Amino acid sequence: MSIDVTFLGQAYSFGDDLKEYVEAMRLSEEIVDRAMQAFLTVAKKNNGFIDAVDLKPHLIKVADAFIKRLCNKGVFSRSAEDYVDENEGYRQIQQICEEGTSVYRNILVDEINEFQDGMNDAYADAASNITGSGVRVFTSSLTTLALTSAYEYSVLKGQAKKADEQYKKAIDALSDRTEARSNQRKNEYLEKIYFPKMTDAITLFSYTLSQKYIEDLISEGKFDDTVFENVQIKKSNNLLENLKHISNNNSKMDCIKQAFEVCPFNEGIFYAIIELDSWTDDIYKCAKYFGLTDRCIEYAESKISIKHISSFSSELRKQLKYIKAYAQCKYVDPAKCVNNFTKNIYDQVIISYKSILDFSTENPIYKSLVSLSDESFLLLDEKKIRENVTDYIYSIISNNDFNILTAECGHNELPAVLSTFLHDDENYVSKDKIDRVYTDKVFDWVNKEVYSRKLKIENNQIRNIRTTKS
Repeated sequence: MSIDVTFLGQAYSFGDDLKEYVEAMRLSEEIVDRAMQAFLTVAKKNNGFIDAVDLKPHLIKVADAFIKRLCNKGVFSRSAEDYVDENEGYRQIQQICEEGTSVYRNILVDEINEFQDGMNDAYADAASNITGSGVRVFTSSLTTLALTSAYEYSVLKGQAKKADEQYKKAIDALSDRTEARSNQRKNEYLEKIYFPKMTDAITLFSYTLSQKYIEDLISEGKFDDTVFENVQIKKSNNLLENLKHISNNNSKMDCIKQAFEVCPFNEGIFYAIIELDSWTDDIYKCAKYFGLTDRCIEYAESKISIKHISSFSSELRKQLKYIKAYAQCKYVDPAKCVNNFTKNIYDQVIISYKSILDFSTENPIYKSLVSLSDESFLLLDEKKIRENVTDYIYSIISNNDFNILTAECGHNELPAVLSTFLHDDENYVSKDKIDRVYTDKVFDWVNKEVYSRKLKIENNQIRNIRTTKS
């Protein structure tokens, strides 16, 4: 049975076997993640290093997904253990485990030897401090000899106690040093050699499963290997690479068609379609047939970034092509997606307007004026103050962008929200009216604050002049 899809206006027929191949590849992709998670779980319990036999039951479990597919196709002669034992990826896993165990053993042996040498040095150093009293006896009096011996014993006992403490401290420090060096060597090996090699081996293992699965289907006459004519991923990618050399849009589409014909499930083809803003319902159906809608969603979402009020509308225009593809693949209303992706701008506008009603020294307009030199500040008059307030408020967002945000992006409630901050029971609908009311309200406060500060500056100047004269 063949499946018909339409791609860039042209109908194509693909047999079920191509879809079977694509699904097998997708299953291998999932198994990479599951097998890696199993490896990390086992490694965590074993200081990072594992024995392949401890991982094997987990690998058999993930391989069983392909055996289940074989059974559904009427092939019953294979087992999950066969798929693991005959797998080149598993043989590499065994070899990496053996190498890792050997390296870890050498690290531990080196740590033990270093500790033993250090322990001997610490003992010798501590013992060298037990020297006795240093008192010489020149009489043969029994009483004198007895007293001297008792004193010597007391001194030796004290020195031995100090030597024991010194030895214990030295051993504790030695233990910390050797363990730290061993851990550093072990972690470097795990991070730079062991884990990267294991990742590659597990990836090979996972894709070898799908390879063996397809080979078994072919040997049982249940898969047409002519399908591989449509599995030329490298050639498809090379064609897509040539898009950068093509300026004509029709020629670009012809190039993409050729890339599709040699490998219709190449996700890069659908990314190129998104970039050319040529996403259609037929393209969506084609992506869905090959199981690529999630990839297209991830790609489109990674490209959507509307961050700055000042460039809001231009950013939105550039990214509408991504939003269109994202919305269809997610099966949601494009208008709702536009609303969601511009919520950040909506929030920024609200915060900006709200901040200028903060009648404190943190008010952004007041702070910008205070940053002026005293000389420039004293030159401020009501006209200049109003100009500063007006320019700041009107520059938060342009009239055009404000209208786009409310009308085209679905944030119709924005004027009402900005009106509520004014606490005058009015509901202003236009940005011009909102800006005029905000300007009047903010100007009155800023003007008073500027006047008060000017008085302080002038008083300080007068005081400095008097001090200088006196």
